[in-house]
Amino acid sequence: MADGIEDLLLEGLTAAQAEAVRSRQRRLLVVAGAGSGKTEVMARRVAWWVAVEGVPPGQVVAFTFTEKAAREMRARIRRALARCGDLGDMFVGTIHAFCLAQLRALAPERYHNYEVLDELARLALIQREYDLLGFYPFTRASRTWDRYRAIERFLQGYDLLCEHGELRVELPPAPAHARADKEWYRRARLLTPVGRSELAEAFSRVAARYYACLHLHRCLDFSTSQNELVRLLEGEEYLARLRGAITHVVVDECQDINPVQDRLIRLLVGDSGHLLAVGDHRQAIYAWRGGRVELMARLHAEVTADPEGGVIELAENFRSTPRIVALANAWARTIGATGGMPSPDMLHGRAGRRDESPAHVALMRSYSRQLEAEGIAQVVRALVPGDGRGAAHDDGDGERGLTYADVAVLLRSRRDLATYVEALERRGIPVVVRGSPQLLLQPEVLLCVAALALVAGRQELLD
Repeated sequence: MADGIEDLLLEGLTAAQAEAVRSRQRRLLVVAGAGSGKTEVMARRVAWWVAVEGVPPGQVVAFTFTEKAAREMRARIRRALARCGDLGDMFVGTIHAFCLAQLRALAPERYHNYEVLDELARLALIQREYDLLGFYPFTRASRTWDRYRAIERFLQGYDLLCEHGELRVELPPAPAHARADKEWYRRARLLTPVGRSELAEAFSRVAARYYACLHLHRCLDFSTSQNELVRLLEGEEYLARLRGAITHVVVDECQDINPVQDRLIRLLVGDSGHLLAVGDHRQAIYAWRGGRVELMARLHAEVTADPEGGVIELAENFRSTPRIVALANAWARTIGATGGMPSPDMLHGRAGRRDESPAHVALMRSYSRQLEAEGIAQVVRALVPGDGRGAAHDDGDGERGLTYADVAVLLRSRRDLATYVEALERRGIPVVVRGSPQLLLQPEVLLCVAALALVAGRQELLD
């Protein structure tokens, strides 16, 4: 029976993919380029642990970068385990969601009714408590007269402290009626040294009060939740409880983790846990959000030297045409070496996927947004003519014609969105706009804010 399960989990894989699925290394780093089948490898590796090695599903944690990726991962693990088990109470999701769940489980007396704030919710909280948080001195010290820019600048600094696990705040003893006592969080102090300048001191006050404000309202934002769990696990009692419950950890997109996430992963794995980390140092794009590709480089060096560790390269790209693969390789060669990690070229892994036209990869220069929008609309119309029979496309299940749903137009900002939408619609091309709108900058919201500021006599909000 075991041999049959093993054969099932290795079916259809390349030699490198199969090696990653069945590897006996305790800590394994899989360097997986674009289109290399990494999600399937992760799913089958988890299924191998459960179905072949007998690991209880509840002892496995799989971290993904987004909830969408988590849904895809769950579906693939479920499919891999279809004939030999199920997910049970396995955690598959984002690190943020894991942190809140573990805070509630490990310290219910403090966190049992806490919620996580998304970006809009925390902006709304700061707006409501703007005065008590001490933002006016911070605004003056930072010479950032725009209210929203001041909040953005503060949150950049605050999140940076959390992402490095450096946020330390001393809260005052809770009053008898803490929820009603808004003055309570004025007495909070930031213990992390951030400097002695006027700006540093103003930031220190706002950071401490904001942290206290979160606790007063029984909530945490994404970055604070990670910092809180790592601090909790630095206590041996809590760490021992969690290590006893979690023995196998999967980390997707490990090139984009930040220092506090790296610390959390290392605390979970310890000296005896199992780790599967998957990433590509050539695709590190989240440095602006705290991601540090050098953390992947450090792991690469560690597992290469560790008898219980190993590195496997998935070099074949099964998604792209040869021209795209060649262009990606040429671009990757311009990226500097990262901690000694090699950057071998991707290989074209799918013979049937070929370039029919040099325009499959093209550079178009335009003298204006309008001309660029018109050029894009012309290309889309050529790919998907009005009769609905689009250019030939191989999607893995056979050849078919392209549809409008296969085409994406990526914009750097929403500022010129209307120009592109109108150009496409003039050619009869239907458009669906995706992405999070900048709610606070929408005309309707700005009008309401202006009206309220006028009634309140707050001229600075109208400037």
